[in-house]
Amino acid sequence: MGFADDPEGYKRALEAKLRPENIRFALMFAGLLQMLHERLKLVVLDEVREFYSVGCDDSGRSIVNEDAYRRNVLDLAPKNKFRASLLWLVESEAITMAQADRLDDIYTHRHAVTHELIKYIVDPEERLDTDLFVEAVEILKAIKRF
Repeated sequence: MGFADDPEGYKRALEAKLRPENIRFALMFAGLLQMLHERLKLVVLDEVREFYSVGCDDSGRSIVNEDAYRRNVLDLAPKNKFRASLLWLVESEAITMAQADRLDDIYTHRHAVTHELIKYIVDPEERLDTDLFVEAVEILKAIKRF
């Protein structure tokens, strides 16, 4: 529904969208989505790499068997470390391929919300996808259980 199609309906939808509670929700959701995205990156990238840890140095930093990590993880998708780590998690049966692929949709939505937030606040036709957020939490839980 656009303004030209139904000016009164569009006005009502815009007024509803601009209610303070709806703006607050959009801002809170955007923040939560960003934090969840950062947590997923940390878990997928860093914790998969830590799986190849062979000990710690004198300062307590992890020593990683880089050859094994490259061979078993990075070589799965040489141009994309995140995708390679997801594929390793799929091979390890921590998540399904559908869940790994769904993270692409989640990333795309997070990117749009982060970089085009005003659109989600003022455009009556734009919707925040809360279902994607719930799916991302479920995927994160599956990875953490592994």
